[in-house]
Amino acid sequence: RILYREPDPVNGGIIYRRVMLKLEKEGYNPRIETGTSFFHCIDESSPLCRKDLSWMIKHEARIVAVMTCYDNAYKTTTAISKIYNWEDVQFHHLFLNLITKDEATGEEILDFQNFHKSVDVLTPLRNLFDKMDKNSDGEVSLD
Repeated sequence: RILYREPDPVNGGIIYRRVMLKLEKEGYNPRIETGTSFFHCIDESSPLCRKDLSWMIKHEARIVAVMTCYDNAYKTTTAISKIYNWEDVQFHHLFLNLITKDEATGEEILDFQNFHKSVDVLTPLRNLFDKMDKNSDGEVSLD
């Protein structure tokens, strides 16, 4: 879910909103024993659509991740939560792939060294647009 504050149009104060984020489930990954992934797709139906870092700061937004699991072996329920502030969110980044293929053997290698690493995908696009030439009609051509 996402928590944020905004001005109250009726009373003039501040109200706090809590909005649930719809999660998608990526199926079981046989390469990783506990390889199920959950993610929120930011599309037109998402409460995060067209939100950016400045919005998160202005509204003191926080993303709250809560996971509850049931362990059949011990017949217990375990829950964990983590709150992510605006400093934790990386806009326009993609995580690096954890699975690579050894070219010599064809074997897949699971490399957890990249687990928390991401790459900025927006800056290279901005650099590309800066290098584009526009003619008098506004059409773009690449060198």
